[in-house]
Amino acid sequence: MSAARTTDRLPFHCQPTELFAAAVVAELVVTIIHLHGWEGRTLDWQHFDLRWFSQISLFAQWVVLLSSLMICWLRPWLLRLPGSLPVILAFQIAPLVTALSTLGLFVLDRQLQLSLSTRLPEPGKLIIVNTLTVLLVSGAFFRYLYLRADWQARIQAEARARFEALQARIRPHFLFNSINTVASLIPVDAEKAEETLLDLTQLFRAALQENQGVHRLQEEWTLLEHYLRIEKLRLGERLQVAMDLQQDIRDCRVPALLLQPLVENAVYHGIETLPEGGTIQVSARCEDRRIRLEVRNPGQGQGNAGLGMAQNNIRQRLQLYYHGKASMQTEQQADAYSVILWLPVWKDDEQDTDRR
Repeated sequence: MSAARTTDRLPFHCQPTELFAAAVVAELVVTIIHLHGWEGRTLDWQHFDLRWFSQISLFAQWVVLLSSLMICWLRPWLLRLPGSLPVILAFQIAPLVTALSTLGLFVLDRQLQLSLSTRLPEPGKLIIVNTLTVLLVSGAFFRYLYLRADWQARIQAEARARFEALQARIRPHFLFNSINTVASLIPVDAEKAEETLLDLTQLFRAALQENQGVHRLQEEWTLLEHYLRIEKLRLGERLQVAMDLQQDIRDCRVPALLLQPLVENAVYHGIETLPEGGTIQVSARCEDRRIRLEVRNPGQGQGNAGLGMAQNNIRQRLQLYYHGKASMQTEQQADAYSVILWLPVWKDDEQDTDRR
């Protein structure tokens, strides 16, 4: 994942939280304008007229809804434009919609004889006031969206740095063990040594990718099989594996190397601590329209620094990719420790940059 995203050139992602925030901001502006009145009087709740306030609110929400729908509809086209053009053009939509809607309000009032114009300034003045107000408010709102996007990019960069630091600590340990395993196999079973090197190559090709995005759950499963085959050569019968991947979720997409650190923890902090070894269970199934991933190992979930770092890193990656729609939980039982991930079902081929 890179910290800078193309879609951040237009930080309005058409999500319910953003639409709700825009509606709330519009309602606050309407309340202030209504309480002060067009004459700019001192704030006075005695002048509050619920019916008139409702009419102004309806107009404001119409502007917000129409402007948002237009930005969302034009978003794919806007993002094809270079530089800052997407946000510049998007910024013009709300004032334009406001001016046209204000003009349409006077036309509608004249046609239906609603007598709204008796409580409003003259059309020219109202169009200017409304447009300038929306221009200022939308400017502040877009600034907030940019600050939020910048904050998310910083969090992404920090999480990426932590992930790389974690991998830098894990890779040499695992690499040295694997090389020793291959070296011991060469004199007795050259074919098995070659297979182990191929497994190691596939695993490190995925781990060393500069941009670790998303891939199919089946690909994640294959990487786990490469890793566990290598560890089984080292640990022998002490390491038993039970893997269960539900058929209809094989094409669902997950962040790359999401499960491998958890399985690695299960080996190092579960199997290796037990003289008799045990079975690592890895399962993936769909429950309640969500993907449930579980890594289970015998023994205690020893809360050492390495285990805690890996789990904290997984939590951060889930937050960055799914924005609160995924979670991780741990369960300590008498003789087993489990880490369970809950992910939304995601089968498209695009990165989840708009799920905010």
